[in-house]
Amino acid sequence: MAVYLFTKNTVLLHEVQSHLTNHVIRVSRESTIRKVCSTIIRDPHAILIIDESYHTQGLFPLLEYILSCNLPGPRILIPARKGLQSSYASDGTTAILYRPFTGRQFSRCLLSLLPLSVVREYVKEDLIEVPELYSREGTDNLIGTSAGIREIRDMIHTIADRYRAVHITGETGTGKEVVADTIISQSPESSVIEKVNCSTIPVSLADSFLFGARKGAYTDSKEDRPGCIERAHGGILFLDEIEDLPYEIQGKLLRVIESGEFLPVGSDHLLHSRFQLISASNIDIEGLIRHRSFRLDLYHRITPIIIRIPPLRERIEDIPLLVDHFLHREHEKRQVTEDSLERLMEYTWPGNIRQLYNVLEQLRLFTPPSSPLSLDALPTSQIFR
Repeated sequence: MAVYLFTKNTVLLHEVQSHLTNHVIRVSRESTIRKVCSTIIRDPHAILIIDESYHTQGLFPLLEYILSCNLPGPRILIPARKGLQSSYASDGTTAILYRPFTGRQFSRCLLSLLPLSVVREYVKEDLIEVPELYSREGTDNLIGTSAGIREIRDMIHTIADRYRAVHITGETGTGKEVVADTIISQSPESSVIEKVNCSTIPVSLADSFLFGARKGAYTDSKEDRPGCIERAHGGILFLDEIEDLPYEIQGKLLRVIESGEFLPVGSDHLLHSRFQLISASNIDIEGLIRHRSFRLDLYHRITPIIIRIPPLRERIEDIPLLVDHFLHREHEKRQVTEDSLERLMEYTWPGNIRQLYNVLEQLRLFTPPSSPLSLDALPTSQIFR
């Protein structure tokens, strides 16, 4: 891996070099461009930094030549015009970085082009600001820059302050609860939150668990017990795995969604509750409707907005970011080897992100402490099981 800086400006050279741990290969003579490009093409992890003043005709002749050579790696273009303050624009493969820039601004520009694990190999550690994308405490825990994840972010930003009901669907392990938490964190009603996993509620207790029970409703029931619906009033109710809700309870849920009214077990006095509803499922609810195990009218009430989370196999470009996020979360200093990362990106991941994180945890356990994380360290029985 190497950083190639196309510049005749020694000040810029020292400026860039001061932020990096790796040595910068300076290309100062235009006559050597062809030879240098033949070297770069053999380095799939090269970073190209191009100073506009390098060529008398500006950035584009050199950029055109580089593109025609199909050189790998990201490109940073530095215009001759300086900005009032540093800023950059990036499309994921090429970035424009304006001078003057600090080390932290330079590292942020690199992070827009490369995974955190790669940037750490180039940039001095104290200059790296881990963006909120990797933060477990941040309001946006959606990891990735793929089209599907960007669409989900945009949708959440649009609906967060005014939705009545939103339904999240996706395969097991895709991160439905993460999406729900992101919606909740951006909702103005997030001071009151009730989370329920419907698959864990015993059928016999579902009614009282959701709608509450009054004193004397059951033997030894000596006090009123409010249910999730009552406690969610004025806030947010998240029903995970809603497909497991007993059919006879679905009618009561429909009523409270439509009118805000419900009856606790053992009471003949209607109570009222208004809340924003987030539901999630990992199976095809329409199939349950056809088999008469899920109410069609309830389905229409919970799905005015549907967020579909793509499976990991449809967003493999996000795997390096997910790997970085996991290692950062676990305070793991070692990195995954390039060969292992390529193999991770070739796998289809039927268990999605949950399975990926399980494999990464196995890598941490089975790889010797002094070695980079490698799939070769795993016992055969453990690989992608």
